[in-house]
Amino acid sequence: MHLLIAHLAGIAPSWTLLDVDWWHTRQAQPFARLCTTIIPIGRLRWFPDSPHTGKDNYAWYRFDAQHKGPTIIYGRTL
Repeated sequence: MHLLIAHLAGIAPSWTLLDVDWWHTRQAQPFARLCTTIIPIGRLRWFPDSPHTGKDNYAWYRFDAQHKGPTIIYGRTL
């Protein structure tokens, strides 16, 4: 996954759906400078007709090799 993030960010700005807790791990640190935006979306319902959601929270992460500046983290609205 990490090689893919670096590769795609070098080609063009890329959105990746990742576990929201990933951002708080040591393995995410090298990618922090590439991350422009984080949009948390909460727990996903993987099967449309299911009454249940998953147990992990997710967020959309935007990576761009040309990024300069801080990462913008949006609050979850619902």
